[in-house]
Amino acid sequence: MKKQNTSHQKTWALQILDPNDGSGDGILPLPDELLKALGWQENDSIDVSLDETGSIRLNRKS
Repeated sequence: MKKQNTSHQKTWALQILDPNDGSGDGILPLPDELLKALGWQENDSIDVSLDETGSIRLNRKS
């Protein structure tokens, strides 16, 4: 029998904002509650990747 992972992960749905500067870039504002929960601070560098389900994953660079 396989042991199932019973830990609960909180997920966040965030909206990418268009800076309206014609660059095609997007701005992803991260709520203070999320930053605090992750131990992240303003100006931390992050890696952005796409997982197998199509979800975007953010990880702080070490």
